[in-house]
Amino acid sequence: MTACSQGARALVPFFVSFFVALGGEPARGQQLPEGFRHEASPLPLAASTVFVRSNGDVVTFDGRHLVLAATGQPARVLLILPTTAFGSFVIEPSLGTLVFGENSNGGVWVVPIAGPRPRTPKFRLALNYDAAVLDATHVVVSAKTTGWTTPDNEVFVLDLTTGAQSLVATLPGPSGPVAVDDGGSVYYATASAPFSTPPVPSTVLRFPHTAITNAILLQTPLTTADAQLVATGIDAAADLAFDDRGNLLFSDWFQNTIGVVLDATGPTPSLGTPLVSYGLAPGAASLHFVKSTGRAVFQPFQPVGATLFVHETDYFSASQLAIVRPARPTLTASAPSPVPAGAFAFTIDGGPALGLGVLAIASAANTAEGAFDLGFAQPLHWSLALGPASMLLPMAFDAAGHALVAANNPGFQPAITTTAQAAFLSSTNALGSTNPAVTTLGP
Repeated sequence: MTACSQGARALVPFFVSFFVALGGEPARGQQLPEGFRHEASPLPLAASTVFVRSNGDVVTFDGRHLVLAATGQPARVLLILPTTAFGSFVIEPSLGTLVFGENSNGGVWVVPIAGPRPRTPKFRLALNYDAAVLDATHVVVSAKTTGWTTPDNEVFVLDLTTGAQSLVATLPGPSGPVAVDDGGSVYYATASAPFSTPPVPSTVLRFPHTAITNAILLQTPLTTADAQLVATGIDAAADLAFDDRGNLLFSDWFQNTIGVVLDATGPTPSLGTPLVSYGLAPGAASLHFVKSTGRAVFQPFQPVGATLFVHETDYFSASQLAIVRPARPTLTASAPSPVPAGAFAFTIDGGPALGLGVLAIASAANTAEGAFDLGFAQPLHWSLALGPASMLLPMAFDAAGHALVAANNPGFQPAITTTAQAAFLSSTNALGSTNPAVTTLGP
């Protein structure tokens, strides 16, 4: 560990005591509308199914063609169906291999991205609805194979290597979405039979990985009696996706929101505040979460990394791919470098409304950051240049999330280079930081 990183780590006890003094205790599992941003780009109106790979490539299905669009490359057709169909899902159980389902003819296709195009589906599951990756060679599929009018839906595990399909659960009601956590447990959201005003709320159930394995070995399907209750009181859940903190996101078509079950994989799950509320705008059809390759997590005010991709559509007049990710506040100096002697200021935009924090300044230049766990739901991303000798200035955000910290350059000959960064707590106890800003102070 470098001297700079040791110095930054030495500030951890200070931040713990400072933020607790502000009235906050370490919060867990937060999902807050503040501190996120939403961007969108148009998709073809015919795109009934949308999937985003971990590298950002977008896969769409238009009724006949499964198409891959990679940045900077022409679109490439991966699959052509003989007849028009309505797409159900696309997932990628192993790098370079897609599994695509359509429910018009019940085909489940294994599609290698590098080709060749498959000519026939690998599986047949009538009225397949949703799927999730169990492991690199197994996928979980929700399908109502016995028809619309029958009382139960079925959950299968498909073996991509052998072609075996195992019925692992029989559950009442229409088809519900599925998700799989990092431990291999399968989550299922029940659905209400009436579409317009569901009289029975949706319930999220968990089937432990061992139960799924035993159901395959014993060829005995599980029922609701074998499930663990995760959440209830949800109006509707069309699709499910886990974030990187064990929270389960769901698209609620009835409320037109993206909701969240906090700590869904833990001992005390609970319904949180919706992440996105669409109002009268087209809502979320499908959700795909891509984890960060670094320490940034899907929490408010974090650096860019973890991303939720959303297919937003009304299946008629609007279709777009939305990107929902944390929005980190920006720190800038009011004067360009080298800053002349005299008064200047640091400005922070995009911060928490009415939040409180500190601005740290050190006579060193290093924008590299460490991620420090202070017991909050979010790590503190902090410049390795900022140690115990840093000057600390208190700061407060206005209702628009803007803060201004007055500073003074006494004049330096020769000029010196400084690093400044702000750390803060929101009014709802979310921990965050700005970007590190390197500024030269001149004579």
